[in-house]
Amino acid sequence: MDFQRIACAAALCFALAPAAGCGGSARVGLAGKNFYATWDNGRKFLLEFGPDGKTQRYTGVVGKSNNETVDIETVAVAPDIYMVSWVESDGFTVTRVDNLATMTSQAYWSWDEKGRRVGKLHAGKLEPTTMTRERLFHENPALESNPPDPPR
Repeated sequence: MDFQRIACAAALCFALAPAAGCGGSARVGLAGKNFYATWDNGRKFLLEFGPDGKTQRYTGVVGKSNNETVDIETVAVAPDIYMVSWVESDGFTVTRVDNLATMTSQAYWSWDEKGRRVGKLHAGKLEPTTMTRERLFHENPALESNPPDPPR
């Protein structure tokens, strides 16, 4: 299923859920799971979904990151495929479509650049992990200093 078809299905699910039968299990499907997400631009994040699936904590492993916990909106668009969206404290926005069957993700990142909103699509790979931010920083203290920012 390509990104455009998934995005259209997600939009319909947001508009029609729960009557369309989608969205109800999205938070359960991601709740309590942790992943490494490696993106086509060289960035890598540790993603930790809260136990109720309403929050996600992200930590930059490669590339500069705010390392914050965000409230997320999530909808199941197909079996094992979830659309996840949030706004970060600095206004950076992310919408991802995570396919847990293929362990891939498509994302749209948008941000303000010189008073104009810009964005970019990214492809990524997901890897399940039991790692947590605390353990990651303990094992890799240099990560807490926010390494240089690779291209968006």
